[in-house]
Amino acid sequence: MVSLIITLTYLLATVTFALPIDLLGLEENFPISLVTRQDGPTSRYTTVKNAAAAAGKTLNNGEWHYLRLCTPLNGQPPEDHVQEETGCKHFYIVVGQVIKERVFKKRKDFQGLMYHVRYNDDTRKWFWTSHTYIAYDFQEIVYGGKTTSRKASTARLDTLSTAWVDKWGSYCDLNEARCFGYYQYMASNL
Repeated sequence: MVSLIITLTYLLATVTFALPIDLLGLEENFPISLVTRQDGPTSRYTTVKNAAAAAGKTLNNGEWHYLRLCTPLNGQPPEDHVQEETGCKHFYIVVGQVIKERVFKKRKDFQGLMYHVRYNDDTRKWFWTSHTYIAYDFQEIVYGGKTTSRKASTARLDTLSTAWVDKWGSYCDLNEARCFGYYQYMASNL
Protein backbone atom coordinates (compact mmCIF):
# COMPACT_ATOMS: atom_id res chain seq x y z
CA MET A 1 0.00 0.00 0.00
CA VAL A 2 2.82 2.39 0.90
CA SER A 3 4.57 1.75 -2.41
CA LEU A 4 1.32 2.50 -4.27
CA ILE A 5 0.97 5.85 -2.49
CA ILE A 6 4.57 6.76 -3.26
CA THR A 7 4.14 5.77 -6.91
CA LEU A 8 0.92 7.79 -7.26
CA THR A 9 2.51 10.82 -5.58
CA TYR A 10 5.50 10.62 -7.91
CA LEU A 11 3.23 10.24 -10.94
CA LEU A 12 1.11 13.23 -9.92
CA ALA A 13 4.19 15.39 -9.36
CA THR A 14 5.68 14.36 -12.69
CA VAL A 15 2.48 15.08 -14.61
CA THR A 16 1.93 18.41 -12.85
CA PHE A 17 5.41 19.74 -13.64
CA ALA A 18 5.42 18.31 -17.17
CA LEU A 19 2.19 19.99 -18.24
CA PRO A 20 2.59 22.69 -20.89
CA ILE A 21 0.24 24.98 -18.97
CA ASP A 22 0.96 26.54 -15.63
CA LEU A 23 -1.80 25.46 -13.25
CA LEU A 24 -0.39 27.50 -10.37
CA GLY A 25 -0.03 30.74 -12.34
CA LEU A 26 3.71 30.92 -11.65
CA GLU A 27 6.36 32.45 -13.84
CA GLU A 28 8.31 29.98 -15.97
CA ASN A 29 11.53 30.23 -13.92
CA PHE A 30 9.82 30.56 -10.53
CA PRO A 31 11.65 28.50 -7.88
CA ILE A 32 9.20 25.84 -6.74
CA SER A 33 10.66 25.85 -3.21
CA LEU A 34 9.07 29.27 -2.69
CA VAL A 35 5.61 27.80 -3.17
CA THR A 36 5.88 25.50 -0.17
CA ARG A 37 8.26 27.37 2.10
CA GLN A 38 7.74 30.89 3.36
CA ASP A 39 10.47 32.32 5.55
CA GLY A 40 10.84 35.76 7.02
CA PRO A 41 8.25 38.32 8.03
CA THR A 42 5.12 39.01 6.01
CA SER A 43 4.77 42.25 4.05
CA ARG A 44 2.15 43.41 6.58
CA TYR A 45 4.58 42.91 9.45
CA THR A 46 7.40 44.67 7.59
CA THR A 47 5.18 47.65 6.73
CA VAL A 48 3.96 48.02 10.32
CA LYS A 49 7.47 47.47 11.73
CA ASN A 50 8.85 50.24 9.50
CA ALA A 51 6.08 52.62 10.57
CA ALA A 52 6.73 51.83 14.24
CA ALA A 53 10.49 52.26 13.77
CA ALA A 54 9.92 55.69 12.18
CA ALA A 55 8.11 56.64 15.42
CA GLY A 56 10.90 55.18 17.57
CA LYS A 57 8.84 52.14 18.63
CA THR A 58 9.39 48.40 18.38
CA LEU A 59 6.96 45.53 17.87
CA ASN A 60 6.85 42.50 20.14
CA ASN A 61 4.98 39.24 19.75
CA GLY A 62 1.43 39.40 21.11
CA GLU A 63 1.22 43.20 21.30
CA TRP A 64 -1.69 45.18 19.86
CA HIS A 65 -1.09 48.35 17.85
CA TYR A 66 -3.04 50.85 15.79
CA LEU A 67 -1.93 52.85 12.79
CA ARG A 68 -3.19 55.57 10.47
CA LEU A 69 -3.38 54.53 6.87
CA CYS A 70 -3.66 57.12 4.13
CA THR A 71 -4.39 57.11 0.42
CA PRO A 72 -2.21 59.94 -0.94
CA LEU A 73 -3.50 62.70 -3.21
CA ASN A 74 -0.85 61.86 -5.84
CA GLY A 75 -1.01 65.23 -7.53
CA GLN A 76 -4.76 65.73 -7.19
CA PRO A 77 -5.75 69.12 -5.77
CA PRO A 78 -6.75 69.03 -2.09
CA GLU A 79 -10.43 69.57 -1.30
CA ASP A 80 -9.88 71.02 2.19
CA HIS A 81 -7.19 72.09 4.64
CA VAL A 82 -6.87 68.57 6.13
CA GLN A 83 -5.99 67.16 2.71
CA GLU A 84 -3.69 70.12 2.11
CA GLU A 85 -1.84 69.58 5.41
CA THR A 86 -1.64 65.78 5.24
CA GLY A 87 -1.43 65.11 1.50
CA CYS A 88 -4.05 62.38 1.94
CA LYS A 89 -7.43 62.05 0.29
CA HIS A 90 -8.72 59.24 2.53
CA PHE A 91 -7.85 57.92 5.99
CA TYR A 92 -8.25 54.54 7.61
CA ILE A 93 -7.40 53.14 11.02
CA VAL A 94 -5.68 49.77 11.22
CA VAL A 95 -5.88 47.84 14.49
CA GLY A 96 -4.11 44.54 14.92
CA GLN A 97 -1.77 42.21 16.72
CA VAL A 98 1.81 41.12 16.16
CA ILE A 99 1.95 37.34 15.95
CA LYS A 100 4.52 34.67 15.33
CA GLU A 101 3.00 32.00 13.15
CA ARG A 102 3.21 28.60 14.82
CA VAL A 103 3.84 26.58 11.68
CA PHE A 104 6.81 28.71 10.68
CA LYS A 105 8.32 29.60 14.04
CA LYS A 106 10.36 32.53 12.72
CA ARG A 107 7.65 34.00 10.51
CA LYS A 108 6.27 37.20 12.01
CA ASP A 109 2.98 38.73 10.92
CA PHE A 110 0.69 41.60 11.79
CA GLN A 111 -2.93 40.56 11.62
CA GLY A 112 -5.53 43.25 11.89
CA LEU A 113 -8.56 45.00 10.56
CA MET A 114 -8.77 48.23 8.61
CA TYR A 115 -11.73 50.44 9.54
CA HIS A 116 -12.92 53.48 7.65
CA VAL A 117 -15.98 55.54 6.85
CA ARG A 118 -17.39 56.48 3.48
CA TYR A 119 -20.02 58.96 2.45
CA ASN A 120 -22.95 57.67 0.41
CA ASP A 121 -24.13 60.40 -1.96
CA ASP A 122 -27.50 58.68 -2.49
CA THR A 123 -28.46 58.45 1.19
CA ARG A 124 -26.39 61.52 2.12
CA LYS A 125 -25.02 59.67 5.14
CA TRP A 126 -21.77 58.19 6.33
CA PHE A 127 -21.37 54.47 6.85
CA TRP A 128 -18.49 52.47 8.28
CA THR A 129 -16.90 49.30 7.05
CA SER A 130 -14.00 47.04 8.01
CA HIS A 131 -11.73 44.76 6.04
CA THR A 132 -8.78 42.51 6.71
CA TYR A 133 -5.66 44.67 6.59
CA ILE A 134 -3.51 44.16 3.51
CA ALA A 135 -0.34 46.20 2.99
CA TYR A 136 -0.32 48.12 -0.30
CA ASP A 137 2.71 50.05 -1.53
CA PHE A 138 0.64 53.02 -2.68
CA GLN A 139 -0.70 53.72 0.82
CA GLU A 140 1.18 55.62 3.48
CA ILE A 141 1.11 54.30 7.02
CA VAL A 142 1.88 56.16 10.25
CA TYR A 143 2.28 54.47 13.61
CA GLY A 144 -0.50 55.50 16.00
CA GLY A 145 0.28 53.68 19.22
CA LYS A 146 0.06 50.60 21.35
CA THR A 147 -3.26 49.38 22.70
CA THR A 148 -4.75 46.39 24.50
CA SER A 149 -6.67 43.37 23.27
CA ARG A 150 -9.74 44.59 25.18
CA LYS A 151 -9.67 48.02 23.55
CA ALA A 152 -8.93 46.47 20.15
CA SER A 153 -11.70 43.87 20.25
CA THR A 154 -13.78 43.72 17.09
CA ALA A 155 -17.02 44.10 19.06
CA ARG A 156 -15.73 47.27 20.72
CA LEU A 157 -14.42 48.76 17.46
CA ASP A 158 -17.73 47.98 15.75
CA THR A 159 -19.62 49.69 18.60
CA LEU A 160 -17.36 52.76 18.43
CA SER A 161 -17.80 52.94 14.65
CA THR A 162 -21.58 52.75 14.97
CA ALA A 163 -21.52 55.48 17.64
CA TRP A 164 -19.49 57.75 15.34
CA VAL A 165 -21.88 57.17 12.42
CA ASP A 166 -24.88 57.79 14.70
CA LYS A 167 -23.38 61.14 15.74
CA TRP A 168 -21.95 62.36 12.43
CA GLY A 169 -23.87 60.28 9.90
CA SER A 170 -25.73 63.12 8.22
CA TYR A 171 -22.96 65.75 8.31
CA CYS A 172 -20.43 66.09 5.54
CA ASP A 173 -19.07 69.60 5.87
CA LEU A 174 -17.42 69.52 9.29
CA ASN A 175 -13.86 68.29 9.83
CA GLU A 176 -15.02 66.00 12.64
CA ALA A 177 -17.50 64.45 10.19
CA ARG A 178 -14.93 63.21 7.71
CA CYS A 179 -12.68 60.19 7.50
CA PHE A 180 -9.87 62.04 9.33
CA GLY A 181 -12.27 62.93 12.14
CA TYR A 182 -13.28 59.26 12.28
CA TYR A 183 -9.63 58.24 12.58
CA GLN A 184 -9.06 60.75 15.39
CA TYR A 185 -12.17 59.55 17.23
CA MET A 186 -11.19 55.89 16.96
CA ALA A 187 -7.55 56.55 17.94
CA SER A 188 -8.65 58.54 20.99
CA ASN A 189 -10.52 55.46 22.21
CA LEU A 190 -7.58 53.11 21.80
